[in-house]
Amino acid sequence: MWNLISINPICQRKKIVNDQEKLLSKITNTKSRIDTSAPWKPSHSLSKWNNKYSHAEENKIAYENNIMLNKMVNIQKQGNKSIISMPHLPKSQQITKRIQREKLQQENLVLFNNIESAQATYNKQFWVPDDQKNQVYKQLHRPKIQQHDYNELARKQLGSRSAARFNEIPDS
Repeated sequence: MWNLISINPICQRKKIVNDQEKLLSKITNTKSRIDTSAPWKPSHSLSKWNNKYSHAEENKIAYENNIMLNKMVNIQKQGNKSIISMPHLPKSQQITKRIQREKLQQENLVLFNNIESAQATYNKQFWVPDDQKNQVYKQLHRPKIQQHDYNELARKQLGSRSAARFNEIPDS
């Protein structure tokens, strides 16, 4: 039979068209091998602390978003009425507040002037004796080693080492 299809050009074209239609139907009906869906996420965390804090943070964000949404809805419903003026104090209270504020400013100014005009309590004539006492204290508690002291110390160390070697040499 395969001979008849290949010999007759009309049958051969029909066979090719039929094969192409089958291929197209298979391609359109096949499932994709690549999974493009969201990855699997467990409903619970493996770590107790991560689960606890992640849910608490998500709940807090959702709560704050809900509050903000309610405020936006209220503003939209009220229109221009949403501007709320601050309640004013009666004139007598405004005057007493202003008087208290001015009194506080005067007290602050007096305190500032007193601090600015204050004199130092440490007298300059005590500087030199105190400095001398400090220098004596430094010399008593931390004696300074001068360069020639290091040289002398090195000579003594060298002498003691050579004497020790001389004493260690056995007599032959």
